[in-house]
Amino acid sequence: MNAKRNCLGLVVVILSFMLASCGADTGGTKRHDATNGDTGPEDTNITADITQDTALDTDPITENDITDVQPDTVADTTSPPQDTSVPEVGPTIVGAHIEPLTVVISTQIGVPAATPLRFLMDYSDGSTRQIDNGVFWSSDEPLIANVDNTGLVSATGGLGGVITVNAVYANQSVNRDVRVQLSENITSGTLDPTTQGGLDSGNFNAGVGPLWEYPENETMFPAGMSAPLFQWNVNGNAYFKLLLTRGNEVSVTVYTNINQWMPSPAQWRAIGAGYGEPIRINIYGKQSLDPAAERFAGSELVVYTADAKLAGSVYYWQVATGDIMRIDEGATANASENCTDGVDNDGDGAIDGADSDCPSAVFTTNANSGNCRGCHTLTRDGSRLAFMYNGGGDPRAGLAWTAAPEPSIVDNGSQWQWDFMAFNPTGDRIAAVYYGDMWLADVTPNIVGGVASLGPIPQARVNGMWATQPNWSPDGSTLAYILRYDTVDWQYSAGDLMTMPWDPLTQTFGNPTTLKTRGPDGGTDDTLSYPSWSPDSRWIAVGSGPDNRGTAPANIHLVDPLTGDATQMLKGAPHGSAVVPSFSPFIEGGKYWLLFYNSAPYGHITATKQLWVMAIDTNMTTGTDGSHPAFWLPGQDWAQINITGYWAPAPCSASGQDCSTNSDCCLGLTCLPDGNGANKCTPANQCSLPGDTCVTNADCCESSPVYICYPNLNGDNVCQLQPN
Repeated sequence: MNAKRNCLGLVVVILSFMLASCGADTGGTKRHDATNGDTGPEDTNITADITQDTALDTDPITENDITDVQPDTVADTTSPPQDTSVPEVGPTIVGAHIEPLTVVISTQIGVPAATPLRFLMDYSDGSTRQIDNGVFWSSDEPLIANVDNTGLVSATGGLGGVITVNAVYANQSVNRDVRVQLSENITSGTLDPTTQGGLDSGNFNAGVGPLWEYPENETMFPAGMSAPLFQWNVNGNAYFKLLLTRGNEVSVTVYTNINQWMPSPAQWRAIGAGYGEPIRINIYGKQSLDPAAERFAGSELVVYTADAKLAGSVYYWQVATGDIMRIDEGATANASENCTDGVDNDGDGAIDGADSDCPSAVFTTNANSGNCRGCHTLTRDGSRLAFMYNGGGDPRAGLAWTAAPEPSIVDNGSQWQWDFMAFNPTGDRIAAVYYGDMWLADVTPNIVGGVASLGPIPQARVNGMWATQPNWSPDGSTLAYILRYDTVDWQYSAGDLMTMPWDPLTQTFGNPTTLKTRGPDGGTDDTLSYPSWSPDSRWIAVGSGPDNRGTAPANIHLVDPLTGDATQMLKGAPHGSAVVPSFSPFIEGGKYWLLFYNSAPYGHITATKQLWVMAIDTNMTTGTDGSHPAFWLPGQDWAQINITGYWAPAPCSASGQDCSTNSDCCLGLTCLPDGNGANKCTPANQCSLPGDTCVTNADCCESSPVYICYPNLNGDNVCQLQPN
């Protein structure tokens, strides 16, 4: 019923009630005025009003209409009817995941491979829905494998390992590990690949297996250096199978009929990328390729790699020619490259010293032409080389730029004389020795004459004994040297390790202190020799033995410069012929790298004196040998006798020298036009060089590696290599 009909029904009820209350009158009814109590005339219009109103609705009022009306009820004429039933609820998102749940990509070294991943939303009813668009994919190790915006994971083929793929959609972020496995089978030597299968079968015999010659077990290699040449004694076998593995990520199988094998750069990069993970090399030998012939197993060899490349350059002395030779970073000469035979051994179009894989002579003249140079050292920035001319007869001072050694700054025949020398960290001072007497030289770049004397250092001689082989700490605070008791500076059989503090304000040395004394006369450590500071000034490496020439047993110790306590590097130099230690100026991969020479055999290649390098843990403590077995330094000529190496940053141009780019210039310099049509290395700002005083880290010149401001051994704040 509509509202109007309800209202009319209400009126009828009210009127009926009123008529019943007042009664009927033949003369008509009376209306009581409730306002003033008067009785007025009869109202004859009431019935007419009702009739008129009811006539507006042609639908007659029924009993139902009247009973539907309730007092105080107001009808809602605007809101629609409300549905009070509970709606049905659909599944909700509870998470997401990536499929497949296990992902492995297997491929050959150097061969890319790919596999797809799927992103799925998870719902409360257990259902899933794949999302194909709008998902953001990423890889945490793109050098191993990358992922595109469709979820396709592509392994580069260069490195193996486990990566984590992340996928983000809406407010869901999920990960999936992907393992990339690399492998390769190689046939080496003159072995016929069609017959090498005979090496895969046959009963194992624990008898006469191949014997490893190089490297030593647990050697630590820089992963960024060229690969080692694995060498073995055939021990009666003619055919060999090697299996190199690094975890579950890389495996290389080698079939060969020769007694050595060297991984290619790509293979070594893949094998060596698991820094600190063991690389296991198993070797098997057979006397014939008959499938039924016995296999003889050699012992397992384990080596390691560190995240290092051996930055900088090594300068050493080649005995036969009297040349100072230089090995630059990345040189790879090994047993396959004879650097003095006039033959292009590796087929790269370059011969001997012109081959970047080989060492190069620093000067065009040498001892064979009457210009013997040796006993060399370098500035801490690698810009200048100091050396002794013409040996022990009448030694003269030599000084040259490394970027352009000739003509030298100081030539043969100079008035200045030294046979051993050491630059301070900033390269403007040299502590020089001449027949046991020490003097201070001003070698500020570009000064007239190249060298000026600042006077003797008489206190370096103690009790009438002689000073030799100085080495200045990288933090600039202290000079280490040997106090010798006999013969001459370059050949003696009794010497103590001394230190002497340096005051940069007064430009003078203090009184010396005996840091470590030699052993008893006639003992195996009767003399100490050739001190070398670690790049963070925490240690002094020093040789020990019957003399300073490497006579066995010759060993290397690390000495604490504050206490004098010494620890022998027995694992790094166990052969008793190690001498002339020289630290790399860089800390790489959490290791110090210590250069030395000895006559330990380089496998079956040579047993002459060669340059070797040992890794030393930077967190080692006194009394604990932190060294690792040493490796032969690639880049040297194995056919020569190579001794007395010194490690420095790569050659660079000093202030005022010509340049093409900023990389040509030494630390703290930039390449700028000089106004005369040339580019010169120019101080970029007033930053502090290594060894300079500082207040905050921001004072130190920006570089890689990073130098920061902290106290040196004397307690002064100077810029130093950031501790590992």
